[in-house]
Amino acid sequence: MFNTAKRVIAIVLSLVLVFALAGCSKVTDDGSSYEIEYITEEVYVSGDSTTGGDNTQNNNQPTGSNVTSGTSKPTDTTENSDSPILANPADYKGTKIIFATTIDPKDDGTDYVVSKFEKEYDIEVEIMVPTLQDYNAEMSNLIASGKAPTVGRSNGDAPIYVGYFQSLDAAKINYKHEIWNQNTFKRSTHNGSPYLLDTMGNFWTELDMVAYSKSILKKANCPTPEELDKAGNWNFDTFLMIGQKTAAAVENCNGASYHLPDSLLHMAGAAVYRVDSNNNIVNGIDAQTTSVIQKIAQGHKDKYIVSRGEGGPEGLINGTVAITTTYTWALRTDGYLKDHKNYNDLGFYYLPAFEKGGERPVTGLFRGWGIMKGCNENPATGSKAAVAGGLFLSEYLNVENYDLDKSFLTEEAKTFYFKMCALYAETNNYNPYYTYTDLNEGISGIDDDASVYGMFYTDPAQVPTMMAAVKSSVQKGVENLNKYIEQQVNSH
Repeated sequence: MFNTAKRVIAIVLSLVLVFALAGCSKVTDDGSSYEIEYITEEVYVSGDSTTGGDNTQNNNQPTGSNVTSGTSKPTDTTENSDSPILANPADYKGTKIIFATTIDPKDDGTDYVVSKFEKEYDIEVEIMVPTLQDYNAEMSNLIASGKAPTVGRSNGDAPIYVGYFQSLDAAKINYKHEIWNQNTFKRSTHNGSPYLLDTMGNFWTELDMVAYSKSILKKANCPTPEELDKAGNWNFDTFLMIGQKTAAAVENCNGASYHLPDSLLHMAGAAVYRVDSNNNIVNGIDAQTTSVIQKIAQGHKDKYIVSRGEGGPEGLINGTVAITTTYTWALRTDGYLKDHKNYNDLGFYYLPAFEKGGERPVTGLFRGWGIMKGCNENPATGSKAAVAGGLFLSEYLNVENYDLDKSFLTEEAKTFYFKMCALYAETNNYNPYYTYTDLNEGISGIDDDASVYGMFYTDPAQVPTMMAAVKSSVQKGVENLNKYIEQQVNSH
């Protein structure tokens, strides 16, 4: 059931998008051009037009439907087979799994993927919806009581997931299969085994990006990110410049904004926590972080940058901000910008480099899925749960199983989403940071909102002194987090 992963990987690695529509176009940005070929029913993949790629037909793609199954019927698999799970699906018929997810598939309209999996595999899927803020505690309590769910979602709470997930070895994951995102395996490996998985270009990919109002930038006679990038001048300072120009020129416009404070830091190469090559957490309070926070504090002081509470995606909807950082979820019909009255006024672009001529950053929510500790000991699911859970995740995370024609605000949004996925696939330096660090406060002992992000609203001249004072407390938090990882991984 896994052949169409080849199509997804072929698309993202060649920076090409293919949809079941008619027509053809070229999109040019940052000095490069991309061919986007639209073929009805039959799918062809063409290379980057700057490298002269040939059109080749992908025979694995089913025809005649916008909701592609991306599959054949389950077949036997061996350790040498081309399958994401090294197990025979037939051995797991009649089993049950429990999926602990903070987003109920019924709420976001993707329950048809779950239903399809149940029908084709004859595996029952029970949905459990815990809260995001208390996810770790709720999972730990269920595990301790012998009622562990089977699979779950780590939604930006790294590294807490090592407390409730076990090694993916339990699910017989074929780690080398092309459907899996190797970045996630690499970033979640402890004691030689990965704890999180996701797939390339999946429906849930959350990468940082910018969204902007075309009409507000036009009123302010302000260049767009694309125009700045074409001129070699799309960087953190010109992002702030857009905020300055629009706030000064357009009535009731607050200029630039950001979705979350950590994502604004990360796009500029700054962080509270960093992760080294061994997945150890290290102190991110340094000269770079100090410099970036000073610039943000200056923007708040001069009133050309506002937080999500005053702006963010909501600011784009109500017309009070010109540009904001956000996640690729904003491109979706159920995402942050779904209530905007004119989708065609929305522009989408990559994050700026920190400095002129610098490398384009690729950051985002560090999210993954995994297998719960103790799931095979839950009498409600049984001893086959872990592998059945792996089979479920291989289908639930396969983008080919989703109706992409109904999932994005516009064709422009859909195109840009997969271009972001392509950029992600090609980078060697994805997101060396943790996000949603407030989810770690119970372990780190650090209130990042008060101790670090509060400096966004202070006198810029005081930031260096304040950062020097907070560095030691962050270091203690780093030690607590690394100790937690070691204890949790070594206890199982």
